[in-house]
Amino acid sequence: MAREYFCAYHSYLAAMEPLNDAERGRLFTALLIYSQTGDAPHLDGNERFVFPVMREQIDRESKKYAAKCERNRENVMKRYSNEYERNQSYSNATNTKTKKKTKTRTKTKENIEGVPGGTPADKPPKTRAFVPPSVEEVRAYCLERGNNIDPQYFVDYYEARGWMIGKNKMKDWRAAMRTWEQRNSGSQQKGEEDIGKYSSVVL
Repeated sequence: MAREYFCAYHSYLAAMEPLNDAERGRLFTALLIYSQTGDAPHLDGNERFVFPVMREQIDRESKKYAAKCERNRENVMKRYSNEYERNQSYSNATNTKTKKKTKTRTKTKENIEGVPGGTPADKPPKTRAFVPPSVEEVRAYCLERGNNIDPQYFVDYYEARGWMIGKNKMKDWRAAMRTWEQRNSGSQQKGEEDIGKYSSVVL
């Protein structure tokens, strides 16, 4: 691809000094034409003695420009090739993980249904790990139950105990809430489990 310019060096001034204005104009025009088309115009004046030196400089600059363009093209192709390979690797890895998950889910379903060689059909699936509720979740359940237990106190109470009931990890906070309701209706005793504390703030 031809460049839109050629480099004019200050050293050209010494070479052009013997030329008159007309010869300098013809020389400059000839250099522009050669830089654009690669064709050397016919020159008859003294400028023909200066033109070859400057033409060689244009040729060197053009070769350097072409080499730079080729390096840039190769770098771009390499970058996009590497990007494509990374995307392909990621896609293949994702597809493999998806296939493994699908296969695992299918196998688990078959085992639960009692396929020969699998887990007996009457064996229940593993229960999910307990997730502590938020204050808003507790508040919503209190409203649903129509009790007067303070949601914030309920959460703080078990947060401080690591969501443990005695020495056992809590499995169902809703069941614990229902126990609080029963104690609240049947006892007003003071102590660690004083229901008066549970209902310190009415919803």
